[in-house]
Amino acid sequence: MKLLCLVWIVGVIFTFVSETASMLIIGKAIKGVAIGVAFATVPTYLFEIIPYKRRARMLTLFTFFWALGTLFMFLLPIACSGHLHGRRYLNFHCLVDLVPLSFSTIAVLFVPESPKWLAGNNKWTNAADVLESIESKNSGNLEKTKTHSERVKLGDKHFVVKKYSTTMDIKSCNLNALFGRKYIKEISLGILLQLFVDCMGVKVLVESLGYICSACQVSSIDELRMVQMFDLLVRCLFAIVPLLILDNMRRKDVFMFGVAMIALCMCIYTIMFLGFSLKRPARSLLYFNSDWVSKVEFYDEKASLVLALTIVMDVLYNALIVPSSWLIILENFSTSSRVRGWIVVSSSHWLFACSISLAYPFLLLHLNGWVLFVSTIFCTVGLILSLQIPETKETAAPMVEVGRRQLCSDGGKTWETVPDSRPSRAKNRLGALP
Repeated sequence: MKLLCLVWIVGVIFTFVSETASMLIIGKAIKGVAIGVAFATVPTYLFEIIPYKRRARMLTLFTFFWALGTLFMFLLPIACSGHLHGRRYLNFHCLVDLVPLSFSTIAVLFVPESPKWLAGNNKWTNAADVLESIESKNSGNLEKTKTHSERVKLGDKHFVVKKYSTTMDIKSCNLNALFGRKYIKEISLGILLQLFVDCMGVKVLVESLGYICSACQVSSIDELRMVQMFDLLVRCLFAIVPLLILDNMRRKDVFMFGVAMIALCMCIYTIMFLGFSLKRPARSLLYFNSDWVSKVEFYDEKASLVLALTIVMDVLYNALIVPSSWLIILENFSTSSRVRGWIVVSSSHWLFACSISLAYPFLLLHLNGWVLFVSTIFCTVGLILSLQIPETKETAAPMVEVGRRQLCSDGGKTWETVPDSRPSRAKNRLGALP
């Protein structure tokens, strides 16, 4: 992450000093590489350094600040439009970029290294220090004493290994092994789930918000900015929701609820486009300078409903679908395959997202509302197939511990239900404690 911050700063500096279009493109490309690496690195680091009880909160905090940054960068040119123009605004924009980057570069110097990476490089003492520090900061005095006693009793290496399944799980597998028999189900689930999330159509629909606003009679730049600002504000507001609930809920349930709601909204959306709109020839708008505009028009209440559905789907997608799908993918990977597996999945995401973004304007132009019908069918089929997604290993394991604690604290005859990490093999046992 230290190298990531430096690369990002280099990209900003290239953009700042650029005198030609080629230098500006190089600077943007360097920043793009940094963003891609951040998308692949930060979730896996948070996953390895944060206890499972707070893992969902920290991963969704990452998506929340992403949304907050998008809102800030949208408001920045509006706030500066009366004072800075052209080259002066570009320079100011670059200087604003350097503020969070400088803070991140300094902060990275004080965050601990991943214990899994330390253990994988035979730095057992450092790994044990990090793990003990994590346990101590997230537990009471009694648990701190027990953790320290356990470390002294087992030794650094065995203390670290106990936190994983075996010593082999500490080492990351290579790319060839990732597509081998042992991990093929995990990587296939990750790629297919990411493909489904990208192909739902919500992200590109929001990217086409300008065309939708045109169909809803939003004709001026000020009105368009108002709609976009409202969308970003609501997205940030509702991104707080998973911060509060996702740690206490099954990832699969949250994901399926989000998909079901988006499928319902997409169905209404399709009906509006196909049955309650007036056809018009494609025409270019001054602020788009493009003929890729929807061939329908909405008026009054219908226009308001279409805009509201667009914002609702954007909120559901960013507040529920994205964080829950990340957790499902990350938690269903084995310890040894998680880092390489997430890199492959995140790389696939950029490929899927780029391809769909390039194709969608043409599909919207030629298929009009029928492209939304395809998205509705896709979401409905995806919802049915989501029933087959297994619950994550990480959320199932703590349930076993809770069941055992309840049995031991009862001190008498009792029923004990011990859920297995594999839901299909849950065991019910009746017994009496001696």
